[in-house]
Amino acid sequence: MISQGCSQHKGPELLLDLIHHATDVLRKAGMPSDSAQDLAVTIATRMAEQWGGHGIYFPKGTWNGRAALCFKLEERDWKIYREYDGTNRHEVCSRHGISISRLYQILAAIRRHRSTQLLPLIHKNAAFDR
Repeated sequence: MISQGCSQHKGPELLLDLIHHATDVLRKAGMPSDSAQDLAVTIATRMAEQWGGHGIYFPKGTWNGRAALCFKLEERDWKIYREYDGTNRHEVCSRHGISISRLYQILAAIRRHRSTQLLPLIHKNAAFDR
């Protein structure tokens, strides 16, 4: 069993929680308990090696049945985009209960979405300009 008191810091606590949840998922998928925990420890170790020292943010949102994030733009995100005027970030964030970092993520996602929607139109019209 993994020791619950290995450190007073949040990092090891996060990794222990990851091990716990990964072990649970693997057991439910039919893997024997010892193998599930060994694999969960391997996964947590890899995560620590890969992302150790980074502030990792896990977004809330809709997940599909295969545990991949659905990056669908929600109506709320479009509302935020329409409300934001470049100077009112604190008001928009407060109104919607989001961080400034999340505001900028939403704005970037919508701008990317809009640019991909416009590209076919730009290329189509460029053919007529020749």
